[in-house]
Amino acid sequence: TIGGGGSHSPAANSFTSPPAVPQHTLQMQPSNFHSEQHHHEHQPRLSEDPPSWHAPSLQPQTPSHSHHIEIGAPPPTERMEGVIQDHSSMGPLVVMDGANIAYAYADMIGAGDGNYGGGRKSKIQPNLMGIQVACQYFAAGGIRVLVVLPASYYRIKPRSSGNNLMETDQWEVLQQLKSDGKLVMAPPTDDDDAYVLTIALREHNRRIQFASSQGGAYCLSNDLYRDAQQRDPTLVTWLSPPPKGEGARISYAFVDMGRVDDYGQRLLDIIPNPRHPLVSFVEQQQHHQQPSY
Repeated sequence: TIGGGGSHSPAANSFTSPPAVPQHTLQMQPSNFHSEQHHHEHQPRLSEDPPSWHAPSLQPQTPSHSHHIEIGAPPPTERMEGVIQDHSSMGPLVVMDGANIAYAYADMIGAGDGNYGGGRKSKIQPNLMGIQVACQYFAAGGIRVLVVLPASYYRIKPRSSGNNLMETDQWEVLQQLKSDGKLVMAPPTDDDDAYVLTIALREHNRRIQFASSQGGAYCLSNDLYRDAQQRDPTLVTWLSPPPKGEGARISYAFVDMGRVDDYGQRLLDIIPNPRHPLVSFVEQQQHHQQPSY
């Protein structure tokens, strides 16, 4: 088990584990995906009602940015599609920087020369299977997820040449995320990073408004969002890791641990920052769910 090793401030580790949590995964159909579902045929979908739990106390009682909304967003009480309104018992939300994750997975696995992202060609093309791996990881801990992607990614179509099977699977990943209500498509002319930050911060601020709420919101990305922090200095503390910051950004790495799918394709594991309190919580839940022999 990967734990949150090292020293932490008390505020960064104030978890109270919930009751026994059933294992959840984000199912992707059809059954020919290059994913972990080949090894777990009867994995349930991610519940719409994750277990109640006590979130890590990563923020002060009255944060200076509690009423801040990026890029001129509406007041926190207004509805945003994909963000749950009832915060009385909701657990945390992880907003994924989909493009960042897809490129990181492709870079690690050694992607071929596919043609994704609306016709843009580059040495390394994004691999959407990384998003599926990330969703499955957090779903297994009962964590809600949303994936933000540029609208151009939705133009992915299986081609008659190249690795058609792999491309078909990636197209199905998008379709499944959309049907599950977990996909946010940033308009073509907009900065998808701004949507990642705004959704997470809006959910964070809404949680503050509900005294009985639990959870919080986090961004999964290796992007440091330096441009956003320069435009809005209040984001510095929110994104920075504890104990000096509130730890809203979770970094990660993909690791080849020797797994392959039913077609012999390599499968990478995602390792989010082991020292982040939310990741420590997820690792503990997964450890408790592992069968004993």
